[in-house]
Amino acid sequence: MRLRFDNLYVVPIEPLEQLRRDVLYVPAHDSWGGLNDRFAIASPDLMAIYANRFNVIAEYLREGLLIHPETLLAEHLARHHVSTGHTRVVHHLYRHGHLWKACFKPGEGDDPSYAPPQPGMRWRFQIKMRIGEAAYQRLALLWWRLGI
Repeated sequence: MRLRFDNLYVVPIEPLEQLRRDVLYVPAHDSWGGLNDRFAIASPDLMAIYANRFNVIAEYLREGLLIHPETLLAEHLARHHVSTGHTRVVHHLYRHGHLWKACFKPGEGDDPSYAPPQPGMRWRFQIKMRIGEAAYQRLALLWWRLGI
């Protein structure tokens, strides 16, 4: 199981006996064109593939892939032929004293009015809107390398 400590889980995990061992499960919300990367549950073998995606970011960049967390996860799992499914887990992101509710509609999370402004996130959204996706992806990689 992989989860983030800054999430508030509002719907519990289904009994593990109900989950297939050959499927990696993620929540149905906050997928942003890929797969939700804040919670996952699967067998140890599938979780090893899930956890290895950061080791191949440089390779994906050389191929020209845009590095966006949710689409990167979907692409990485597809390349490794990992079947995915949705868990019933629902969580909300809690940062800087604000609760960002789970988003089920595509594009909902791209609307800066949807959640209160938060340090470290609002400025990235504003930059992305001004410079375009390709340039933003290069900046995002730089921020990742610098730990920002």
